[in-house]
Amino acid sequence: MQKFFIYNQETHSIEINTPEILLIKEFKKLYTEDKSKDKKLLFKQLTYIVLAIAWDSPYSQYSEAEKHNEALNDSGLTEKEFNNPDFRAACRKFQELQNSSESIKMLNAARSAAD
Repeated sequence: MQKFFIYNQETHSIEINTPEILLIKEFKKLYTEDKSKDKKLLFKQLTYIVLAIAWDSPYSQYSEAEKHNEALNDSGLTEKEFNNPDFRAACRKFQELQNSSESIKMLNAARSAAD
């Protein structure tokens, strides 16, 4: 699976690795809704997505509830920001994109078999 977002060690921030992700309406909306110069809200949203949803998250072995709590805490998102319908739509879209990858399907099957 293509990595849409990467961690920049110099700036300590999540960055868009694949600009084409902004062609997808859910991500374009997050980008355009954050009017701040430094895109602070977008950074928090992408941090949550990477930590809670990405297959290679440091929290990938945690339960869904634990991943959510840790990602919410680490990203700095508030409950109100998390419950934003546009952000939730982007989370669902990321999950959908991730699950459409053949390698991820095999990984999920292997994890299910191991449980």
